[in-house]
Parts: sequence; C-alpha cells; structure tokens
Amino acid sequence: MTAGFTLIEMIIVVAILAIVSVIVLMAIGNPQPRARDTTRLADLDFVQNYVERHMVEEDSYPDVVDFDALMADFSTRYLTRFAEITDPSGNEFYYGLESDGYCLCAELEEPHKANSGPECSFSGYSHYCLTSFQ
Repeated sequence: MTAGFTLIEMIIVVAILAIVSVIVLMAIGNPQPRARDTTRLADLDFVQNYVERHMVEEDSYPDVVDFDALMADFSTRYLTRFAEITDPSGNEFYYGLESDGYCLCAELEEPHKANSGPECSFSGYSHYCLTSFQ
C-alpha cells in the first residue's frame, strides 16, 4: 500500500480553498473607491486648515463663489499645491459661505462614509461635509 492522497481528498481540499478565497475576496472588496475617498477626505482636511487660517489672518472666511475660485485664491495666496487638488474620479468639491460660517464638501463613492451631521446647502446622501470650527 502506498501513502498519498486520494482524488476525493484533493477535490475536497481544492473546494475548501476556493470557498475561503471567495469569502476573503468579498470581504476585501474593491479597494480603489475606498482609496479615492480617503484622498478626498485628506484633501478636505488640508483645505479646511487653510480656510481657518484665512479666518485668523483676515478675520473672515474666503468669500468666493465656489471651490475652484477658492483653490485659485489659495494658490496665489499660500501654496501652489492647491492647484493640484482635484477629485480623483472627476466629482466636484463644494465650498460656500453659510449663515454661520462655511461648508466644505466632497461627494464620496462609498455613501456609508458620508456624514449627516453638518447642515449645509451641499450636504446630501453621499456627501462628506466639514463646517467652520467656530
């Protein structure tokens, strides 16, 4: 009698490995939307710091019409890095003055990460918004 695995044992092992692989791949999901959302949130935090800096230096929040105008203003005022801030998927960032400060938003690809706390004119189902600190 020779030692070894039977064909049935090999098929069972391969089936178990296939099932485990499918479960792991489903748990991981597609990491690209998550990575793009992380980039969006980091960009929002970066811009928010400079909006607050503008408040400290000028005693007012930037009074511009939209996010693109805000980036143009900050590019000339602070850093050229602001010209590089664009949404990885072509979605828009939003900036606007509200009655009690400002609202800065980005549309996320994974809506479950969106925050429903801040009330601003841009907030929606898939938006992550930051508002003024004050």
